[in-house]
Amino acid sequence: MPREIAPEIMYKLLVQGVKDYAIYMLNPDGVVLNWNAGAERNKGYAASEIVGQNYACFYSSDDRARGIPRRNLEIALRAGHLTTEGFRYRKDGSAFWASVAIDPIHDDEGELVGFAKITRDLTEQRESARLLAHQNRHDALTGILNRTGLIDELDEQLPQIVYGSAVAVHYLDLDRFKHVNDSFGHPVGDAVLREAARRLEQAVGAAGCVGRLGGDEFAVLQFGGPSLAAVESLATQIVQTLGEPFTVDGTTSVIGASVGIAYAPLHGADAATLFRNADLALYRAKEEGRGRYSI
Repeated sequence: MPREIAPEIMYKLLVQGVKDYAIYMLNPDGVVLNWNAGAERNKGYAASEIVGQNYACFYSSDDRARGIPRRNLEIALRAGHLTTEGFRYRKDGSAFWASVAIDPIHDDEGELVGFAKITRDLTEQRESARLLAHQNRHDALTGILNRTGLIDELDEQLPQIVYGSAVAVHYLDLDRFKHVNDSFGHPVGDAVLREAARRLEQAVGAAGCVGRLGGDEFAVLQFGGPSLAAVESLATQIVQTLGEPFTVDGTTSVIGASVGIAYAPLHGADAATLFRNADLALYRAKEEGRGRYSI
């Protein structure tokens, strides 16, 4: 018959054996009292190295100077629980993004005996979330913004027009891109799209942002309250830079681009209206002979 294990020993063995979470006790001043396998794995300290040290060593020097470790214990004591996230530091000085829970522990008489602290390394989850957010806003082929990312950026800038600012939407497509795809294949077409994105980013610089709407359609958002003259100047530069030959794997093609422009607040004050009016202006530019812009 299996030997019975006292509940307190069973609990101790359970906590000590957990490897995905750092679980340990602090005294009322924040001194580490014990250490489990997860704590050693996450933070790099053996129990013999960290027990007896103040847990403030897991924080940055700036956080320590601001009194964050002590403040967190005070908040946990006052509120009965603290949950937070932030960077914590391992023995080797490397940082990781941590989810932290701190709970005050009282004895039967209600006296504070210390704190239970649980830390989980969320670095991989945070990076996965960051990559997913990036993918949701960026075009996989060119690396520039996609339609969602463009609209997000435009929505962020449009409130400025209330204070007298202006924003321009340049809606463009490549005039003879279909011929390149049909004649030389999709790998060459993809390379042309990537090069077009690079040229657009160079043309725009810090004045705005560039995105791909799909296929051979791109958009440039021009911020900073540009005048109509500045908008036309950028449109001219876009037409010129995309009118220069594209050379891919020894194949040279002249493609060109047409641009339609909507200028906020003159042509709309929301993203949907501005994109619609820019698209209409693009249609006019194509009707007028391509390789040009229309407002």
